[in-house]
Amino acid sequence: MAPVQLESAQLVPAGPASAPAPPAPGAVTAAASPGYRLSTLIDFLLHRTYAELTVLADLLPRKTDMERKIEIVQFASRTRQLFVRLLALVKWANNAGKVEKCAMISSFLDQQAILFVDTADRLASLARDALVHARLPSFAIPYAIDVLTTGSYPRLPTCIRDKIIPPDPITKSEKQTTLHQLNQILRHRLVTTDLPPQLANLTVANGRVKFRVEGEFEATLTVMGDDPDIPWRLLKLEILVEDKETGDGRALVHSMQINFIHQLVQSRLFADEKPLQDMYNCLPLQLEVLHSQTLMLIRERWGDLVQVERYHAGKCLSLSVWNQQVLGRKTGTASVHKVTIKIDETDVSKPLQISHEPPLPACDSKLMERAMKIDHLSIEKLLIDSVHARSHQKLQELKAILKSYNVNDNSFIETALPTLVIPILEPCGRSECLHVFVDLHSGMFQLMLYGVDQLTLDDIEKSVNDDMKRIIPWLQQLKFWLGQQRCKQSIKHLPTVSSETLQLANYASHPVGNLSKHKLFIKLTRLPQYYIVVEMFDVPGNPTELEYKYHFLSVSYAEGDDSPATALLLQQFKPNIEELVLDTKSGRQMKSGVKRKLSGDPCSIEPKKPKRSGEMCAFNKVLAHIVAMCDTNMPFIGLRIELSNMDIPHQGVQVEGDGFSHAIRLLKIPPCKGVNEETQKALDRSLLDCTFRLQGPTRHVYLTYENQLSEPVGGRKVVEMFLNDWNSIARLYECVLEFARSLPDIPNHLNIFSEVRIYNYRKLILCYGTTKGSSISIQWNSILQKFHISLGTVGPNSGCSNCHNTILHQLQEMFNKTPNVVQLLQVLFDTQAPLNAINKLPTVPMLGLTQRTNTAYQCFSILPQSPTHIRLAFRNMYCIDIYCRSRGVVAIRDGAYSLFDNSKIVEGFYPAPGLKTFLNMFVDSNQDARRRSVNEDDNPPSPIGGDMMDSLISQLQPQQPPQQPQQQLQLINSNEPGVIMFKTEALKCRVALNPKTNQTLQLKVTPENTGQWKSEELQVLEKFFETRVAGPPFKANTLIAFTKLLGAPTHILRDCVHIMKLELLQLTQKTTVPQEAVSIIVPIIYDMASGTTQQADIPRQQNSSVAAPMMVSNILKRFAELNSPRPGDTSTCLKNTGCCAGYWSGFKATGTNDSYTRVEVMESGTCFTMANNLNIPAAVEFVKNQQRPKMTEIIESWFFLSKLMLYQSRL
Repeated sequence: MAPVQLESAQLVPAGPASAPAPPAPGAVTAAASPGYRLSTLIDFLLHRTYAELTVLADLLPRKTDMERKIEIVQFASRTRQLFVRLLALVKWANNAGKVEKCAMISSFLDQQAILFVDTADRLASLARDALVHARLPSFAIPYAIDVLTTGSYPRLPTCIRDKIIPPDPITKSEKQTTLHQLNQILRHRLVTTDLPPQLANLTVANGRVKFRVEGEFEATLTVMGDDPDIPWRLLKLEILVEDKETGDGRALVHSMQINFIHQLVQSRLFADEKPLQDMYNCLPLQLEVLHSQTLMLIRERWGDLVQVERYHAGKCLSLSVWNQQVLGRKTGTASVHKVTIKIDETDVSKPLQISHEPPLPACDSKLMERAMKIDHLSIEKLLIDSVHARSHQKLQELKAILKSYNVNDNSFIETALPTLVIPILEPCGRSECLHVFVDLHSGMFQLMLYGVDQLTLDDIEKSVNDDMKRIIPWLQQLKFWLGQQRCKQSIKHLPTVSSETLQLANYASHPVGNLSKHKLFIKLTRLPQYYIVVEMFDVPGNPTELEYKYHFLSVSYAEGDDSPATALLLQQFKPNIEELVLDTKSGRQMKSGVKRKLSGDPCSIEPKKPKRSGEMCAFNKVLAHIVAMCDTNMPFIGLRIELSNMDIPHQGVQVEGDGFSHAIRLLKIPPCKGVNEETQKALDRSLLDCTFRLQGPTRHVYLTYENQLSEPVGGRKVVEMFLNDWNSIARLYECVLEFARSLPDIPNHLNIFSEVRIYNYRKLILCYGTTKGSSISIQWNSILQKFHISLGTVGPNSGCSNCHNTILHQLQEMFNKTPNVVQLLQVLFDTQAPLNAINKLPTVPMLGLTQRTNTAYQCFSILPQSPTHIRLAFRNMYCIDIYCRSRGVVAIRDGAYSLFDNSKIVEGFYPAPGLKTFLNMFVDSNQDARRRSVNEDDNPPSPIGGDMMDSLISQLQPQQPPQQPQQQLQLINSNEPGVIMFKTEALKCRVALNPKTNQTLQLKVTPENTGQWKSEELQVLEKFFETRVAGPPFKANTLIAFTKLLGAPTHILRDCVHIMKLELLQLTQKTTVPQEAVSIIVPIIYDMASGTTQQADIPRQQNSSVAAPMMVSNILKRFAELNSPRPGDTSTCLKNTGCCAGYWSGFKATGTNDSYTRVEVMESGTCFTMANNLNIPAAVEFVKNQQRPKMTEIIESWFFLSKLMLYQSRL
């Protein structure tokens, strides 16, 4: 039979393979194996490497890390070997040119010789055999005529036309006819072929037959002719096996693998006697998928808890679960449970067969059905269904043990998650039941009970897993434990403390030691000498119920000793106390002879299914009533005994308020000693009633209204005032209620920052701050119909006022717009630190700030714009806007610029020079740096960069020549920005900002002649300028006086430096022990005619001191001797001295008119004051500190300075 050509251009013989023909005699072996081009060989290697890489990229993600590494190493090794061989071949080819050329020549010569010999042999054979009877054909005369006449050759054979020109395509009708005939051929072939039953689902259409096996594959076949011996041709193969877990939703078989399977199946269709049966046998992949799922399950989730016992590819898969040897223990008869998945050998058309060892119990048909079939390929679902059924079996065995112990057992099994719910104490809520689970992976019991510690549960699990019958004693223990918990929960709302034990000194000898071991001691916290003892017993015949007995116990404590208490009285409550409690509301008693079972809840007798967790089953009404009754009645019993002991008549304990409260009413109060009989009788007549009652923790709000005499009592106005007050309470309560709801979510910093001090329904007072020294009060104003806020301080260290008074109006407007307490606290938190710094600035008008000494100017003005926006103005010249942000950050901008247009300047203000440079020093992305910038606002930056420097420059400008010799200050040009340099005849001075802080001015003095000045004197001058002249408070007159002093002669300036040194020295001294100051008044008289000031001779008191007035008198005499007034000068030296001294930092002068002069010299807490009035005796107040070693020197230096200033003024 002729060979059939395949799609790959291979020739495969259709019949038996024939033996190959022998080679021709003398044939060369090299000619039979032709070589390959090097480019073709390299192309083959690259295609192979790329194909392997593609396969690895698709298959490696589904494998483990170690398997991926092994596959990659094997691929790299194979590829390296191939390319090493290729490299060796290339190197050999480059060096074998000559050998190859000689071999080609030798081969060519041998081939020529063979051809010559073969030609001779064939010619001889033709002459002897084939051409013996050969004759020449007749001449082709017709063909010759055609060629000669027409020039063409029309008589070619038709076979040439058939070979070259393709035939015309068939028509549509012919195609339909052919396909219909092919369908008939296929049906005939299927009827006559042994078809496996698995391929019964087939479809014949369009000349094709399609076999579909659900869950396995779909194959499309056809035939190439009607001969029965023509093999099947496989057109298309599609794998239907799916695994969404391990395959990640992608196809399980790669396209290259499908091509290989396609060729394999096609070869089986060619060679096999039963081609369709063989095709089905080589395609099933279900067991392979299940095996791969098992390996992944072991690797990722189950571990050693599931093991592969046996796997036979394409036949069976056996797995083992609940292997107790793996878990390290063995329980029950079967230590290993197996699940086997196999193909039915008798009928392979059946689905996969599932078997279990040992067999599954027939406990639940649905569980059995799910565990015995596999609808889709998921080995984990199959294992879970199997262990689910076995878990149900184990719980059934445990339930049978409980049933044998308790005939009325009320436990039940939940099948959704294998759980046995065991009621411990009837009636039992769902949360009070013991839940017994079975771990699906290991098959071990797991227990859960709310409120029991984990160690106890672990012990119970170990016991039950070793022997199921051990659960019975544990249930008994849990029953008594649950009874105690119910008692504790029942009295949780009452003032009690419960414990399972009580240390008593006489426990062994007292009857309390004979009580049951299952008991609970309940201590009344308001009556610590009394206890309620709850005793618990088993109920015969009902293992899930308890019987309670209640006892009253009184103890005594030794005074001043930590020894245990001593039990005194133990008395059991009446047995029918429960009936009395239960029938109190209904108003009738239980009939005699009727008994109840004393359980946790007497409302239920027959056991029922456990209630849901929301239902109250655990409340012990009897115990709650006994505790409440004792807590209420025992104080009255003690009070009644004491009243009786003191012979005070009373009515005993009376029940009030429908049995909800008790009282003791006195009948007569004994007479008081020291009061006459008539008064006593009048008092007795005035006494209406005297009753003792218990006051609970209630809050009373009293609303008092005054009624005018002109209006009727209880009129409309009273109702209106009450409604207004009630409206105020409701408005404030709305804010407080919202505040209470937001407390769990309030930021932690606000919890630390604030606390609620008072809330009485009419007013809410909050204290805030680091020391809680500030307070804010919120209440509703019914007249204005809005909230009213007031601020205050609390405690001695809170300061004189609340810093938020500045923005009180803005805070009130904000709270009325949005009444939110949390928002208000946040604003207070964000603004407290900035406002504390701002409020330290001087805001009162002050003298001496400018050259107009008689005009008062306001230094700083605080203009609140909103609760978080504050505008700060300085001398009505400069202005900054301060915005308080959260997290301790403030935003500052120059307020001289308009808020709407930064290019426009607000009228009346000037841009602050150097503000941006100064603020940039404190800008930092770090939160700590921003917090430091806020803290530094406590020392607000001084405006020395502006008017102070301008004042200094103005003093250095050329001035009018003095009438007497005086040094003139000369300005020196400086190239350094922000630096002023000037000089006198003796000194060269340099003034600049402090480079460390940029907040203060520094003076650097260099002498022209180093021999005239000491370095110590220059340092004193520089230090005095920085601390007393350029320091706060900033006054222009102080700077003017200092610049004039620099122009004084050298010997005068040196004396002034000595005074500066003394003042700096006194400022640095610290008084170790502060003592009380002593005040002495000395009268003086000023004579306008002579211009002298002297002490008035007035008789002094006997106990007055003489030393201080004598010191003042001597100083005045010395001053009068050294400073005689000039003729015609109506001013006084003392007055001028005071005015001049006012320019000096450290000396303070107020008032410069002709009628009054006041000069104060401040030194270490000591004040010397002189007052002068024309023709009117004044007082000299001398406040002296007892430790005054250099007071005389200071006063003498001050008069010396006054003399110097007087001298300058006369110049």
